[in-house]
Amino acid sequence: MWKMGIPLKIKLFIWKACNDWIPTKGNLGRRGIPCDGICPICSKSLEHTLHALWDCYNLRYARVCGGCQGTLCGGVEIILMSYAELNVRGRRGRTRRAGEGLRNDRGRVLACCAQSCEANYEVECAKVMAVYKGLMYCREIGVEKYIVETDSDSVINQIVTGGSSESRYGGILDSIQGMVSNSRTVSFRCVSAKANRVAWVLAGEAVGLIDRVLWKEVTPMCIKALVEDEQRI
Repeated sequence: MWKMGIPLKIKLFIWKACNDWIPTKGNLGRRGIPCDGICPICSKSLEHTLHALWDCYNLRYARVCGGCQGTLCGGVEIILMSYAELNVRGRRGRTRRAGEGLRNDRGRVLACCAQSCEANYEVECAKVMAVYKGLMYCREIGVEKYIVETDSDSVINQIVTGGSSESRYGGILDSIQGMVSNSRTVSFRCVSAKANRVAWVLAGEAVGLIDRVLWKEVTPMCIKALVEDEQRI
């Protein structure tokens, strides 16, 4: 990178981005500077380096409207696009179920899990539990660099803002925050229900399960057509 024919300030910016030294709110908070950590542009997600440079749809829209086509230098693109995406979703019924689908930036399935929950949680609590189950699954299979995606704004907000330890599912929130508090490679993003359809279908597969079903490097038949359709977009 240092031998590229670009201005020094651009090289320094790329270096800072690759080493997570950009003064985003998330980074400032970790360094003891008082701030809420939320992106001031979209007011939805934690403002970490990946979000500030790539994930924030409001910023992406501004770049497109300003004439930028979103093309990044090769080195930065490799860093930003190497994050996996973990879709999580809880479902209600006679029992609570959770589905987790881990895919790379091109939509290829890396691992999936369908599992029942230990208790008959309320709907919102089941969604929080699905996030926790997803984090535990990634830890179990050794994945450290990923973006957690769910279609619940309230769940994301409670996680990134600290939530309330005294709420009916405060213990689960505390566990989630404890798992990611010192991580620079795990972030959260709210997506549409359609974009989170894979996790929804996987959660449906947990009906009648006593424990869970795991898939690794294999696309389950229940989501195969859905994944193929999404990859064509």
